[in-house]
Amino acid sequence: MANSMMDEGALEPRVTRFSSLEIYTIEQALREVWARLNSDPAWLAKATTVFVEDDFSQAIVQKINQLIGDVALWNGCPILHLLSETVDPFPSYNTKNTSHQKIQHGQSAFDTIPDFFFRRRTEPGRSPMSDGFFIEAKVIDPGKTMANYCGKGLKRYVDGLYAWDMSQAMMLGYVRKTTQTLPTALKNHLSGNGKKEEYQLQSGPTKTDLSQMEIWMHDTVHGRPNPHPETGAANCAITVFHLWLRTPC
Repeated sequence: MANSMMDEGALEPRVTRFSSLEIYTIEQALREVWARLNSDPAWLAKATTVFVEDDFSQAIVQKINQLIGDVALWNGCPILHLLSETVDPFPSYNTKNTSHQKIQHGQSAFDTIPDFFFRRRTEPGRSPMSDGFFIEAKVIDPGKTMANYCGKGLKRYVDGLYAWDMSQAMMLGYVRKTTQTLPTALKNHLSGNGKKEEYQLQSGPTKTDLSQMEIWMHDTVHGRPNPHPETGAANCAITVFHLWLRTPC
């Protein structure tokens, strides 16, 4: 992992990197938790009808907490063991209230945070606000299309509202009752008139290395036109991983 602190006087931003294996373990952990949630008929009934983004995200975090808190369940989930070797397996969640207040009052958006994030274990030289893997989640269904997924999710990474100090992040799609598929729906939207420029698209969507499931995770790379808020220097590009989790009905 690249050093998370800048040398004194340096103009280059921190660019926390997660390895392909770490990205893979995060993907697999989310898929494992999603499968466990879908096995509960009561949960699934709500997920396919009334759940909004926060309901899905909260359920994921609560399930991870349950797995961590029960030794037998923990031992039955080896992917979390692997994740915990370098990353805190319990994601930070429900941090948006502070971010919304800052934006509404026109204050600096340095610490705006998406739905939840996995972070490195806190130690000197690592910032809990910067050394992490941010995840913004959106429902994808007949009423929530790529215009919402990209315009109110992906665009926030491009504009530097989220993950301004990081070079990697994730868009998580909660997919239900729709024919929209990855990567086709995303590719079609980003190839629309003016979209490549709007989203500063440099490449993708491309199948992510190591992703092996039927609905592969894909990634896109985007330039960021706004300067780094700490240094004023040009910001680095950001790789956004797109993981879509679909309900079975």
